[in-house]
Amino acid sequence: SSQSIAALNSISCNTGGLHTDNSYFRAYDMSGYPDGFDVCEVQIGIESAAAGAPGVGAGITQPMTVNVYSNTGSAFPGGTLTLVGTAAVDLADQALTVLTVPLAASVPAGALEMVLEVFTPNGQTAGHSFFMGSNNLGESAPSYLQAPACGAVVPTPTGALGFANMQIVLNASGDPGIGGPSIIEIPTLGSWGVVLLGMALAGAAFLVLRRRSAV
Repeated sequence: SSQSIAALNSISCNTGGLHTDNSYFRAYDMSGYPDGFDVCEVQIGIESAAAGAPGVGAGITQPMTVNVYSNTGSAFPGGTLTLVGTAAVDLADQALTVLTVPLAASVPAGALEMVLEVFTPNGQTAGHSFFMGSNNLGESAPSYLQAPACGAVVPTPTGALGFANMQIVLNASGDPGIGGPSIIEIPTLGSWGVVLLGMALAGAAFLVLRRRSAV
């Protein structure tokens, strides 16, 4: 799986490039790790992160939360998610990078899946813009978007939205439990595209999943 980040390839639920609540998910099959898995860090592809209003954002960061869950019962987005690790990130402005986030999380033995979430809270008032890093080089399993303001009120496969050719870059590194394989890095890619999904009811703000524009 490629870690390259393509320019102008990603979308978010946003108005004028300023994002609403967006969650990006990926589920990992844990059948090969019957003794569990201990995460030590997560790598997140970033196409563009720009905090604050244009021209006044220098030195400002924007918030991001990275969550790790264990999932039991049935495959994501079904099943029962249990939060096993989280990290709050003060995200500095950057572009076309892969950010490494230290995060300690233990997915217990017997878990059906490990699920990663990258959450960017509504940044419109503060003037925040964020686009996940991605490429079009293929994916190993579906990715999911949850963006209620654009109509995706539950984690929804991006392929089901009609945009399966945009794959986000997201990796978890760590140690399997005793008896599992050697230390691994688990790559994850997801799908994104441009689609009009809804309109915000409050203030009738026009919200759309879209790419940022070239400047």
